[in-house]
Amino acid sequence: ILNKVSSIIILIVSFVIIKNIIKILTQ
Repeated sequence: ILNKVSSIIILIVSFVIIKNIIKILTQ
């Protein structure tokens, strides 16, 4: 259970980071 939760959190965090990077790049 902990592994699933942590992997989901990692996915969400990495998605947010990528989204922010794209936002910075497109400015």
